[in-house]
Amino acid sequence: MTQRHIGSEVIDCTATDVGEELREHTGGRGPGVCIEAVGMEARSDSPVHLYDQAEQQLRLPDGPAVRH
Repeated sequence: MTQRHIGSEVIDCTATDVGEELREHTGGRGPGVCIEAVGMEARSDSPVHLYDQAEQQLRLPDGPAVRH
């Protein structure tokens, strides 16, 4: 869906070898740019979101409470 709408591709790192997949998509040379867009939800009032915000501001190491 993302490729059809904005020209990007999503690679599921749990289902494939990411390096191999990237080389296949780029004819063996590798990508010029990769965006890893994983993180917390943009907006939420949940305790996990609030903890993530505090954790980032205080530069704390990731805690087990934020692993989903």
